[in-house]
Amino acid sequence: FIGRFKSVVDEEGRYLLPFSKVFLSEMLTAVSPNIPPEYRDFLELDLGKPDPSKTFVEKVKNYEKNTNIEVNFGFFNPMPSGSSDIYSVADDRYTSVKMSHLFVEMPDDNFKPRLADERVGFYSARITDLSTDDSYPARDVINKWRLVKKDPEAELSEPVEPIVFWVENSTPEEIKPFVVEAIELWNIAFEKAGFKNAVVAKIQPDDAEWDAGDVQYNVIRWASTPSPRYSGYGPSVANPRTGEMIAADIVQEFNSISYGYRLRKIWGYDEENDPLRQWIVSLTLHEIGHTLGLRHNFKASWLYGPTEIHDKSVTGKNHIGSVMDYDPINIAPEGVEQGNYFPTVPGFYDIWAIAFGYTPEMSEQERSDLLAQSTKPELIFGTDDDAMGSPGSNTDPRNKRYDMSNDPITYSVQRIQTIDKKIAELPEIFNEPGSTYSELKGTFDSLVRDKGRFLESVAIQIGGVYSNRLVVGQDENMTPFEVVPYSEQKRAMKVLNAELFANDAFTFDPEILKLLQSEKRAASYGNSDNDPKIHDLVLRMQMSSLSFILHPRVMKRLSDSSQYGNEYLPNEVLEDIFNGIFVPREIPGTFKMNLQSAYVDGLIAAMDDGSYDEISRAAIFSSLNKIKNFTNSAYGNDMVKGHFDYLNWKINDALD
Repeated sequence: FIGRFKSVVDEEGRYLLPFSKVFLSEMLTAVSPNIPPEYRDFLELDLGKPDPSKTFVEKVKNYEKNTNIEVNFGFFNPMPSGSSDIYSVADDRYTSVKMSHLFVEMPDDNFKPRLADERVGFYSARITDLSTDDSYPARDVINKWRLVKKDPEAELSEPVEPIVFWVENSTPEEIKPFVVEAIELWNIAFEKAGFKNAVVAKIQPDDAEWDAGDVQYNVIRWASTPSPRYSGYGPSVANPRTGEMIAADIVQEFNSISYGYRLRKIWGYDEENDPLRQWIVSLTLHEIGHTLGLRHNFKASWLYGPTEIHDKSVTGKNHIGSVMDYDPINIAPEGVEQGNYFPTVPGFYDIWAIAFGYTPEMSEQERSDLLAQSTKPELIFGTDDDAMGSPGSNTDPRNKRYDMSNDPITYSVQRIQTIDKKIAELPEIFNEPGSTYSELKGTFDSLVRDKGRFLESVAIQIGGVYSNRLVVGQDENMTPFEVVPYSEQKRAMKVLNAELFANDAFTFDPEILKLLQSEKRAASYGNSDNDPKIHDLVLRMQMSSLSFILHPRVMKRLSDSSQYGNEYLPNEVLEDIFNGIFVPREIPGTFKMNLQSAYVDGLIAAMDDGSYDEISRAAIFSSLNKIKNFTNSAYGNDMVKGHFDYLNWKINDALD
């Protein structure tokens, strides 16, 4: 690598390398996405190609422990074709991206690495032992900070050097106490690892002479991104040889604060139970958790039942097992006292995981005893790799983002009722004279999306297989794979038929639909086709849940898992869906007609999809014939008769 560049050697034999060419290229990090032309219309911004004449090193900053080299990459695209305008870009033919190359001083060799274990989720440095004859040669080490007790003999001791997080001085005054509180709440977990005051929060002075580029300062910063994907980010830098954490910054989006204020407006608040405070504390706890080394834990919500989850005398200040989950706001159903909106202390899993990662001088027996607890309901772990985020991905329905309780079927039914009631209240909530209807529409859309998200949590029970992280001999009552019980799968299907597929599953107040208008920008020109597309909205929700059931991997899993306990096979699944979507002598409404037609299209497409196994294809073929027979006897008014004739023609044409 060095040989590619002409270098200068000084009197002491040190090399000076002309690295500008490296920094000004994409040799270290790819900046421009390699997107095929046919997909570029789907991008918000098509950068085009780097322009060397407009790419330059903008700034070099040297600190005591690191050097930052900031490069401005200039791009040129004479014919941009993004899916939407980016208003933060003046002319999307000419754009730039700033890249910061961070060079950090390596720490000394006095850090003691700790081997990772699949039962507890830490970010890890990947190490493979090529000298072992073990079938699994991974020797990964977890990412963790160097914490050393001042008093090694004390059961509880302050560290020689605590982990310090600075709250950036740009943080709004009302929010600062919430962020400080969240940072130091992690001491609850570290006390179980033997440390007192291990995590310290400080507020950056307005006259501070340092900035967040210095890796000696871990800073919680704020960004105002035009279209942020997440509310916060928790990146960190670790020694790849040992896993020792060197530096971490947290970036939280300002829109998360406005989201908290909107929660107050929708759900109400008082000083004892403020959704804004709980949201900011929970968000900060989550991002701090990442910078302590913890990965997501999407199984954490499977802790309490749908009744006790609202009872703070049971849950305390945390109603889920870990703040590392993606949890929706927890809303009590009508007639039930409101519990926590969001978790505001580390959960059982978080405390256990920190003990695993940070307890000093842990013996092999102590490690083994601690890890043996992983099968407890409050300590189960599942992360991004195993999440059921899209149709056909992974197997375990407990490992789901934005679900809630260890009975998501019951919780979802309750939540749907709560959402419908809240939708009816929106005109009263957003009734400020002179305001536009944009916030009302945004809240309506958000609540309806929540309905769809909770119904997906129901749909993924069908064909689900629990995947347990355990080792041989750990728990005689548990195996690595366990099918979702037949009764739960059938109950899930019953709820879908009632809450998603039924003729009356979706009814909207016409007086509310008339109000769903987005605010029009004065600088906007062009098409204003923004009337409520309510049929599209409903159909997307219905087909999304169906796609989690009808995906070829799920249909095949129904048969595969029948060899170790599953009793709900593809033919019965499709029979139950048929009975929910095609009801004898029912006059389908327009939502139902849309669903019936899209469902038929899906079954027809599946017959031509080689990804389905033969058992599933036979069940699909049988279901199409049942629908064909159903539509042979058209009934109802002319529109309904025409609809059934159309479905009948689709099926005949496909089968022929």
